[in-house]
This record gives sequence, structure tokens and C-alpha cells, in this order.
Amino acid sequence: MKSIFYLSVCLVFALPNILCNYSVEKEERNAKIIILVDDYICTESQWVYLRGYKDWISGNEVAIFDSVFIEKGEHKAELNASICEATSLFLLFSKNGPKNFKFAVEPDSCVIINIEEEDGNKSYYKKVLQGNLNNYLNTFIKERTVYLNRIKNQTDSIEHLQKEWFNRLRTAIVTANYACVCYELGIFLKVDFPQRKEEVMKLLNNTAVKFPDNISLQEFSGRKKSISGTVASQKAQMRIRELLMQQSNQSFLDLSVGNKIDLSFSNLKGIKVPIAINEESYIFVDFWASWCKPCRNEMPSIKKLAKQYENKLSVYSVSIDSDHQAWQKAIEEDSTQLFQHVIGTYSNGQPTKLLQQLNIKMIPANFLIDNNQCIIAKDLHGERLMQVLDSLIQK
Repeated sequence: MKSIFYLSVCLVFALPNILCNYSVEKEERNAKIIILVDDYICTESQWVYLRGYKDWISGNEVAIFDSVFIEKGEHKAELNASICEATSLFLLFSKNGPKNFKFAVEPDSCVIINIEEEDGNKSYYKKVLQGNLNNYLNTFIKERTVYLNRIKNQTDSIEHLQKEWFNRLRTAIVTANYACVCYELGIFLKVDFPQRKEEVMKLLNNTAVKFPDNISLQEFSGRKKSISGTVASQKAQMRIRELLMQQSNQSFLDLSVGNKIDLSFSNLKGIKVPIAINEESYIFVDFWASWCKPCRNEMPSIKKLAKQYENKLSVYSVSIDSDHQAWQKAIEEDSTQLFQHVIGTYSNGQPTKLLQQLNIKMIPANFLIDNNQCIIAKDLHGERLMQVLDSLIQK
């Protein structure tokens, strides 16, 4: 009887600890992701992978949730993810399209995403056609861009701007309904306010108490030590690295003299501009930017040649400006409206696919194409440019 009584007492005192340490496996629910791609992305058949982290297990638990094969010319596809809570996921296109398209999604929801060529290799919380959580985070991406520009240009008291932005993030974190929001905005706090590290970590620590089941946030706030991913996670990481390398190892166009090249650019309005060549004409492709002084210094010589050989020389001026207003202003200042002005970089800073394939490392840079679309000269500057064109066109 004493033994039974002793066992009963032990169970009474041990029961709370047993219950506290017992964790019920969280239920995974489905999130649907519908992607709509533009004409450029669907010019080739390719796989699209949906990847991310299982934050409810660990901040290092990587997973490939789904994949879908998109046929050439197909503009729509659907993927699904089984998730336990709101989280951030990534889309990885095997050929054309972004490698790291990050967006937020909730369980039992549907996100509709419009993906375009200009999204480039990286895109974080772009505004989507449907997806409230993602679009909420998108507002902070935009606000942070404004904040950083104001700090850079010193349009106001830096101290005032910092205080305003810090309070904005702190309020959003304290009132957040999802751990992933706290995590993402916490990154902004850590990056933007390294001098307030203790205050930031205290805030994140308090926030982690609010979301005890999100292990990733527990690790991020320092409440728990980071743990390694499972075997399944390690396999997923290896596969993702392999896919990223395959997409990065794209073939560059050979710009050696004598090689034939087929080019197509987009103008200021995003409309494709094919390069038209007739039997007696030449194409001069010039790479420049509004902030590149040597590039701007060459404009008078190029203008002179364009006017002198109006019917035999076409100039395609490829800007790598991400600031399209500065680009247009430079065109007006240099009076180069007679050139065909085309895009090399989108307003979000992402280079076009063609510019990546051309692998232009430095500017000013240029090449000259004949009527067979073969490169006959490259990196022509100043007097050398005039001499080569004179000898070709006047012979």
C-alpha cells in the first residue's frame, strides 16, 4: 500500500512537467499558389520549384514543398504547400525566371502571383494579385526603400527619420498576428539599427514568448540554440544548391569579333525592340549609364556619326540605369533622341536576361554589327570609332 501511495504522489507532482514537455504535432494545412507568367518566362519549357523553411520545426529545416512543369507557351501553373502556420516561401525557376522569388502565405489560403521578366533573380514580397499577408509585408519593403533614400539624401533630420522608422517597426512587431511578420521585420531592425542591438534583442525575445511554437523565431531571438536540419532537410538543401547552380551556369553570348549575334531589347515602355538590319547598314550597340561620365563624354562623337551616316548607321543605346528618371533626363541633356534607347536594367535594379547573357562587366562598352548580324569590331572609342566607321561606310 505504501508503494502505491508513493507512486501516486510522484505522479501528482510529475504530471505538470510531463504535460509541459509533451508536444502535440502541429496540423499541416494546405496553401495554394497560382502563378501567372509573362511571355518571356514561358519562351521555354521548365520546372518551377516551391521551397522554404519549416519554421515550426527549425529555422534550418529546408523543404521543397512542390514542383510543377510548365510547357513552353503556358502562362499559368499551380503549386501547393502543406504548412502549419503563416510563413515565407520561395519560387525557383529552372531556366527563365527568378531564382529567389520570396512571398508570404497563410494556411488555408490562395496566393495569386504575377511573375514578369523584370522580377529578375531576386524579388522580395512583390505586391501580388491575391494574398493579404504578402501585400502587408510589401508595404514595409516600400516604406524601407523610402526611408533609406531619405537617409541617403538627408531630406530630413537623420535622428528624426531613424526614430520614426524604429517606432514603426516596433509597433508592427508588437501587434503582429504572425511569427513570420516578427521575423522579417526583426531582420530590418537588426540591419538598420546595429547600434541598438540590446534593445532590438529584448524586443525580439519578448515577441518570441508570444509565439512559442515557432522554433525559427525562438532561434532568431536567442531564446533557443539553433539546431541542424533533419536528413530530409539536408537532401533538400543539396537539391536546391544543384538547381541554383544549374540556373546560374547560363550560357553567355560569345561577343568575339566574327561571331553572329541575335539581339532583341525593350524600350522605355517595355515594348520589345528587334534589331532591324538592311543590306547596306551597320548597327552600333553602346552600353552606358547616366552616372558614367566617360560614357556621357562619348555621346557627341556618336551623335555626329549617327547624323553623318543617317541611312547607314543605327545606334542602339543600352542603359544600365535602374533610375529611369535619371536615364530620361540624361537623354534630354545629351540630346540623343535620335538613338534607339533600350533597357539594360529594370527599375528594381535587376539586369535584363539579355544583359546577363552579354556579360558586360564595365562601361563604356560597345560593339559594331554588320548586315549579316556579325560582330565586326568592339570597344571603339573616340577617334578610333570614327576611323573604323569611315573606312567601312565610305569604301
